Amino acid sequence: MISASLCSGPRALVVTLIVTSSGLLAFTPGCGGGGGGGNPGPPGLPSRFLYASAFQETSPGSGKFTGGIYAYQFDPSSGGITAVAGSPFATDTIGAPVALSGDGRFLYSINFATDGSIAAFSIEVDGSLARVPGAPFVTTEPTRWLVTDPAADFLFAIAYSGDLTVYAIDSSTGALTAQSGVAALGSPLVITPDGQRLYQISPSQIFEFSIDPATGALKPLAGSPVAIQTNTFGPGDAAIDPSGRFIYVTNLSVFTGFGGPMYAWSIDPQTGAVSPIPPFSPTAGPQASVAVDASGKYAIVTTVVTSKTGPNCLAVLGIDPTTGMLSQVPGSPFVGDCGVLVADSSEPYIYDGSSGVTVYLLDETTGIPRPVVDSALPGMAVLNLAVTH
Repeated sequence: MISASLCSGPRALVVTLIVTSSGLLAFTPGCGGGGGGGNPGPPGLPSRFLYASAFQETSPGSGKFTGGIYAYQFDPSSGGITAVAGSPFATDTIGAPVALSGDGRFLYSINFATDGSIAAFSIEVDGSLARVPGAPFVTTEPTRWLVTDPAADFLFAIAYSGDLTVYAIDSSTGALTAQSGVAALGSPLVITPDGQRLYQISPSQIFEFSIDPATGALKPLAGSPVAIQTNTFGPGDAAIDPSGRFIYVTNLSVFTGFGGPMYAWSIDPQTGAVSPIPPFSPTAGPQASVAVDASGKYAIVTTVVTSKTGPNCLAVLGIDPTTGMLSQVPGSPFVGDCGVLVADSSEPYIYDGSSGVTVYLLDETTGIPRPVVDSALPGMAVLNLAVTH
């Protein structure tokens, strides 16, 4: 995938602590935009795969954790998932974000349990992970979040300071080479499906960039940054619809158990400039994660469960294809095990990671979600997800 800091963009209002050889490390479980969903499968692979970054305490109060990246073969005909032999992989990445290269051949994560370096793996034919030569890739400061370009061989890494570094991905080996970057601006960040533009969102501004297709270098668009006219916005997760026309950003602001509205912007297809869409409150609580389904008709939003929200924490919102405005589908919000979300880019499935992994089949006519798998990794904290298709 997915800290209570409103400006850091976590997927859940939880601070996770891991004891390392150098002491106690607190890390943010999510920051939006980098889940890895929507990538094509590796060429020639007979299966599709789901990767879940998860952990659990070895015994209550022990302060010791176990976990890593769990791999599953996904059956698109049924929505079922089957564990890949050898799982979990990459145990030093315990609870860290996961992101897939644009061609779905390589998976990247962060060594949260050690030094915050970038872990890199090739995806084998059976879905298992093999370390990329030269990995892990040491960074100047610990990395907090990763986002890959869906249309080019670039990886964007955000440090705890907020600084962003661009890495070129070797399309043959998966190795990383640092290119350039920008100073701390905010998070989350999202990239349009065509890989041409990147948006970084802070509580008060949206920074708009074009992406150089040769180097990955970021160039501010004319008029960037754009001010956000609100004092009640704590950006968390973010998603862009498949057409690249609308940005949706969750709001982690909390008001005595109630949440602030979710914010959205339309993207000008010619200039890339953003314009605000009226805010919308999908549920009573602060929102944790957002994804847009393969059809582009629905935004799915999870809410942090509070005494104000109850168990109805899974909202499905219809997207107006012209304006991008949101509206509840009948019956929404639904009961769910709500956490970090990833949408399948070619099938009507939604993957939800929280206490375990739930796979939902989304009715593309009504928007009603139906769980088809709700028992993967039961009891484990699933903080980030990636799908190879």
